[in-house]
Amino acid sequence: MRNFMRSQKGDTIVEVLIATAVVSIVLTGALAISNNSLKLIRASQERSEAQAYAQSLIELLPPTGLQADTTQFCMDSAGTLKTIGNSACIQQERYSNKITREANSNVYTVEIAWDGVTGNPETLRIVYRIKTV
Repeated sequence: MRNFMRSQKGDTIVEVLIATAVVSIVLTGALAISNNSLKLIRASQERSEAQAYAQSLIELLPPTGLQADTTQFCMDSAGTLKTIGNSACIQQERYSNKITREANSNVYTVEIAWDGVTGNPETLRIVYRIKTV
């Protein structure tokens, strides 16, 4: 009987448990890395969308600039410029916009704000100058 036990080959339960624990740790690490990568990809997509949105607002500005004395505007979903105080217009689902004109110049700052994928507020600013002819 003793010879029979020694001739059998196989893994003990302890070896199987250790192997399972090692595989679990490796898979948990891989999941954490892929989850972080997905968040970074989504944050990059949000920033790209905000940049495209800001550029579309710049393209809707009149070619001669704004003639009003007010320095803060926002653009609604119809593309109409509105005078604002300290609040911003929300045109798309997530993004709010504010257009600021420097006094006595044709330099505009388009600011887009949104809540990022991490839950923190994000902001994108583009400065644009309309050339006068």
